[in-house]
Amino acid sequence: MKTTVKVPGACGELWQGVLDGTHLLITCPVNVYSYIEVDIDESNSRIKAPDDKYKSCEAMRKVLDYFGMFKCGGEICINSEIPQEKGMSSSTSDIIGTCIATAEASGRDITPLEIAGIAISIEPTDGLMFKDMLTFDHISGVIKEYIGSPPEMDILIVDLGGRINTLEFNSRRNEILEKFNNASELREAYELVKDGIRKKDIYMLGKGATMSAEFNQKILHKRELMDIMKIANELGACGINTAHSGTVVGILFSPGQVDMQTVVCSIEKRFKAKFTFYITKLVNGGGELVETSARRQLIPN
Repeated sequence: MKTTVKVPGACGELWQGVLDGTHLLITCPVNVYSYIEVDIDESNSRIKAPDDKYKSCEAMRKVLDYFGMFKCGGEICINSEIPQEKGMSSSTSDIIGTCIATAEASGRDITPLEIAGIAISIEPTDGLMFKDMLTFDHISGVIKEYIGSPPEMDILIVDLGGRINTLEFNSRRNEILEKFNNASELREAYELVKDGIRKKDIYMLGKGATMSAEFNQKILHKRELMDIMKIANELGACGINTAHSGTVVGILFSPGQVDMQTVVCSIEKRFKAKFTFYITKLVNGGGELVETSARRQLIPN
């Protein structure tokens, strides 16, 4: 019983911080995908996957056990467009896709809240399993607030280079963030991002995301950030956002506002370093069923 699911990655977060003692974030899903295929084996409890996908193995085991399928196992194949250790939710996407594909291949339904619980039991996780945007506690898995569907927005992702182990970073980052609990700049940024999403006002959203990115310089400094902000302003962008525990920066534009290759050229001329770019759009979160033999149906991409 094979099932394939695709799940988007993320350009970091539109906002992240601590409010009222709770760690929260609003993730930024983009149309860069991980494709996860699961094949259930009812005769063997062993789970096979590539060595670096041990988190997905753990997710599959947890889902099978959750449905009482203790004697079942299977195989996981992952084909991902999402780079690792960049703050683009590569492992989160794999875990979510594995949960959905395992449930589907088993003929069961699984909710985003159930997926969140399983994902959080493996590692701190953003709210990428939910279709709409929300304020999410990435440590406990609790939803603080549903916000709404994402507005249309083009995002040029700039990978500044290097890698960050999210688990190791978060163990240190949380101590620092707690010093900034209820910081006025973060609360203002939060309200701007939230209202911008609800009102589909991407300039309001962009202002709040930029404030959050600037604040995060106190926690994870990106030396190129200010120059990228200048370029964004020169080009009339809505704002910028960052992976608060990663290496990428997003430049936010209204749909069709600029030719992205022109922006890429502007950034390459300004910096001596060689960056990697991803031309993306803000999209819904959640997983999309691509194909399954369990129900013999195909959902178009």
